Amino acid sequence: MVVKVKGELFRINFPEKIKKYPSMIIGIDSTITKEGKKYVISASFNEYFNKFYTDYKTEREDNNVLGSLIKSTLNHFSKVFINTLPKNVIIYIQGGNEKQNEKIMKNELPKIIKAFEDYKVNYKPNLSIFSVNKKTDLKFFEKNENGGYKNIPAGTVVDKGVISPDVFEFYLQCPEVEKGTGSPVHFLCLYNN
Repeated sequence: MVVKVKGELFRINFPEKIKKYPSMIIGIDSTITKEGKKYVISASFNEYFNKFYTDYKTEREDNNVLGSLIKSTLNHFSKVFINTLPKNVIIYIQGGNEKQNEKIMKNELPKIIKAFEDYKVNYKPNLSIFSVNKKTDLKFFEKNENGGYKNIPAGTVVDKGVISPDVFEFYLQCPEVEKGTGSPVHFLCLYNN
């Protein structure tokens, strides 16, 4: 009911250092269909990152749909923030293995950067792009009261010990798992200017 009347389900009070600069978080997912590559995008458009603009389009031959979707998120953000564009943009994009991450860097990154440049001359936000891999082989456990092991709680971030010291990466246990074993999601920073 809260969402239907345009209310907020949650609100995070970020430090002033973060709230001072308008920022946007974007999630991008894609899949191959008979019609072509389909992109779905969801982007935050308020200072609490709890309201989202969502759109989707199918890319056919030589059609820069991803750039078009990025521009539409910027347009929506600019309307809400009255002609202000985000200074910081964090993008989470469906990724996975090394080959998929290379494709993101080779094919998607140039489209994203070009979309910013095309939207407004000399517009270059602070940009971070994270590959999101939901199919990981790692499992994390913690000891329970009986000396056995149980799944780690939802929201647990693992950023030490099992990660590479050479790259910015972390694991996040997303769902609460009652039966079986939970699989964390792997986040790997592919680009950070």
